Amino acid sequence: NNYCGASWIAAMLTCNEPCPRGTECRNGETCYAATNCDKPLLELVSDMLVTLNGPDKPMAAQDGDIFSGTLMDILKEVAEQEGIALDGLDLGDQEIQGRRQLEQRRLERSSMGFYD
Repeated sequence: NNYCGASWIAAMLTCNEPCPRGTECRNGETCYAATNCDKPLLELVSDMLVTLNGPDKPMAAQDGDIFSGTLMDILKEVAEQEGIALDGLDLGDQEIQGRRQLEQRRLERSSMGFYD
């Protein structure tokens, strides 16, 4: 389920060049994991887990609205450059994470190819 692309989104949408060993990509492309190229692309609904370093308490509802609106503006612009329609963004539950939990999350994401 690893494919080459200029970005993870590009690899997921094109599914042109498989890279099962992670070393087959050419022309400056990178091998991305978890592309779901083995599944039909109908409507993609995605949950994105974002880890931010910041205050030691959750955002107030008003701040969350501002944050999610700003994030939506940024993601929508990037998505449009990749030819992707982005319908919306919801700020879900917030949870305070300790340093050890953040380090573990980074290791898990790294093993899935998110930092290649």
